[in-house]
Amino acid sequence: MKKRTLAILVLLALVLAPAALAETVYYYNDQGWAEVTVYTWEPSEQWGSWPGGPTVDEGDGWFSIDVADYAVGNHIIFNNNNGGAQTSDLVLDEGKLYFYGSNTTGDGSLTAEEAVAKFGSAPGVEAPVEEAPAEEAPAESAPKTGDSELVFLAVGALVLAACAAAVIAKKVKA
Repeated sequence: MKKRTLAILVLLALVLAPAALAETVYYYNDQGWAEVTVYTWEPSEQWGSWPGGPTVDEGDGWFSIDVADYAVGNHIIFNNNNGGAQTSDLVLDEGKLYFYGSNTTGDGSLTAEEAVAKFGSAPGVEAPVEEAPAEEAPAESAPKTGDSELVFLAVGALVLAACAAAVIAKKVKA
């Protein structure tokens, strides 16, 4: 009975662990800051102490930083490199990777589609192409690249967890 309980606990720990973002997050500098830095905490100061680390200028007012090892639900603040302006305490969310504003003018996070609608463009998002009306029903849209990657990662994690549980159960029997 202990063997099976241990295998179940290992499987649950793997499945219930916070999802890691496999993405880049973006900040739209509608404040006109000369520099944009990013500060994170909980669980760690990933880019050092305040004011944090530099971002990459993507052009058209957008700045980016890779958060591949950071988890959904962790905290992030964009600031003007300790010049006195910053966003509020924002939270990383798998679906909303585009941030804007400041804590004095209002800020928030957006999906890619919302960012394009609000600012006219967004890095990593192709501008919509106007097409002539189709005569036949439109084909089903292909899944987003991120969706297929997430499915692949989830299936891989489940397979790995099942294998680990089987190995643990086998070792405990022996």
